Amino acid sequence: MQKAPHTFVFSKDHVGTNVQQLTSDFRKLMEPYTASNLKIRKTNTLKDFVAVSSPLGVTHMIMFTKSLSGINMKISRLPQGPTVHFKVLKYSLNRDVNLIQARPKASQGQFKSPPLLVLSNFLQSEANTSKSGKCEVKLCSTLLQNMLPSLNINRLSAGMVQRCLLFSYNANSKHIEVRHYNVATKPSNVSRHMDDLLSKRQSVPDLSPLADISDLLMSQTKEKVQINDGSVWTSASPSAMVGLTEIGPRMTLQIYKVESGLCQGEVIYHSFRTKTLEERHATEKKVKARHTLKQNRRLQQEKRVQEKRKKMYKK
Repeated sequence: MQKAPHTFVFSKDHVGTNVQQLTSDFRKLMEPYTASNLKIRKTNTLKDFVAVSSPLGVTHMIMFTKSLSGINMKISRLPQGPTVHFKVLKYSLNRDVNLIQARPKASQGQFKSPPLLVLSNFLQSEANTSKSGKCEVKLCSTLLQNMLPSLNINRLSAGMVQRCLLFSYNANSKHIEVRHYNVATKPSNVSRHMDDLLSKRQSVPDLSPLADISDLLMSQTKEKVQINDGSVWTSASPSAMVGLTEIGPRMTLQIYKVESGLCQGEVIYHSFRTKTLEERHATEKKVKARHTLKQNRRLQQEKRVQEKRKKMYKK
C-alpha cells in the first residue's frame, strides 16, 4: 500500500498534557498509515517534515498548536499545500469517551485497517458556498477525502471495515463534528442467549447431561439485565445487524482560515477578516515578488556552483 496516503500527526510548541494526549489519540485514529512512533524535537521545523515526507511517502500533515485564543488544528497537503486551519472548540479524549460507556468495545486488530470515512452534509454546503463564491467547505472535503485511502467496493469485505470516521458539517453554525466509531456485526435472527454462546462471551458449560440444547436455554432462571453500552444497532440485512460504538476522540471544529501554501502563501479564506480588492491585489503582488526573488536566488546559486566547478576542472 505504498500508493495509500500517509500522514504525520504531531503537536508543535508547548501545548500541555491534554493536547498531547489528543494528538496521540488522533494519531491512533489515523493508523495504520501514519507514523505511530513519531518523535518531535524542539529544534524541528516544518522544513524537516517536508524534507523527509517524499522519501517516506507521506502526503498529509496534521499539526496541533495552542495559542491564547484556544487550540488549533492544521491539515496540510505535502509538500506545497494547501493548508486548512481549524479551531478546536470542544474535544473529548479516548479515556473520557470510554468512561461514559458501561461496556467499551474494541475489536481485535481494528487498527490494522484504515477507517471508513463518512462526510455528512458537505455536498449541500458545497452547493451553497459555490453560489456565494466561497470554496472553503469544498476544499476541506477534498482534503479530508484524500487524507485516507479509497476503498474498492468490489474487493471490500465486512471484516475489513472495523472502524468508521464521521465528519458532520452544520451549515447554520459552520461547525464540524468529528466522531470515531467501532463497527461490529451480529446475527439479527438469533436470541440473546444463543448469541452469547456464538460470540463466546461466556464459557460453554458441560452439555453431557442434557438431551437437547433447549434444556440449557430454558434452565436460565436468573434474569440478565441488559446494560446500555452506548452502541447503536441497525438492521443491514434480514440476517445481520451492524452496531456502532464510539471509541473517541470526539471534536468540534470550525474552519477559520485556508492558505494556498504550506502554512503560508495567499489567504484564500478567513472567517474573522474580509479583505478588500485593494488589499487582495497588494497581497498578490507580495506573493509574486517573493516568488521572483526565490527564482533569482536559485539562478544565482546555480551560476556560482557552475563557476566553482569550472575552476575545479581547470586545476
